[in-house]
Amino acid sequence: LRAARPQTDLYLMYGLTEAFRASFLPPAEVDAHPDSIGRAFSATVLALVDAHGQLLPEGEAEGELVQGGVLVTAGYFNDAVATAECFRVPPTGWPNPEDRRVVFSGDRVRRDRDGRLYFLGRRDEQIKTQGYRVSPEEIEAEALRYPGVVEALAFGFAPADDPENTRIGLVIAPETVAINALHPWLQARLAPYQMPKHTLALPVLPRSNNGKLDRSASRAIFLKQFPSPFQAN
Repeated sequence: LRAARPQTDLYLMYGLTEAFRASFLPPAEVDAHPDSIGRAFSATVLALVDAHGQLLPEGEAEGELVQGGVLVTAGYFNDAVATAECFRVPPTGWPNPEDRRVVFSGDRVRRDRDGRLYFLGRRDEQIKTQGYRVSPEEIEAEALRYPGVVEALAFGFAPADDPENTRIGLVIAPETVAINALHPWLQARLAPYQMPKHTLALPVLPRSNNGKLDRSASRAIFLKQFPSPFQAN
């Protein structure tokens, strides 16, 4: 993009369907922080909460992103259950007293000491294995650094009769990648509890209707290749 439009200012933005826009990173900071989603818009209030929904203090932190402000919608059409789950009263200590309703995004986000935010992944996609909470994005990032890997998705799976024995599956593309060479490479870069139990290489990974990589569809293909006694988790 820079090569094609060298004079164009780049604004990195992040937003929720439930609240339109949340944050942006100004052009002056893009080169130094290309993985950041920036800071809140002026009409937006952003904060992080812990696993219990309690507000985390300002400064460096990691938690679920919660958004308030005038851009937050009223809820989901004809879905009272989902609305009640995601749209709630602000947690104690919320910085904007005018907010009567905020949206819990389900996104795990890190905040640095200068207030910049970094998307880490979906809260409901974390893999609980061997007593640890593992971010699939961390595994995918390492897999994508391996020469030749262009797509990667990780997820949990477990024996049907022992659901606590969750292991990690990895699906990559293209199918020409040598898995027997990839695994030792990953072992040198991942903690033992992060290592995939099995890896499947496909020509391309399935995508959803909106063009995003489809984790559920990839996991279904994986489980057909490595069937029972394993189940998706």
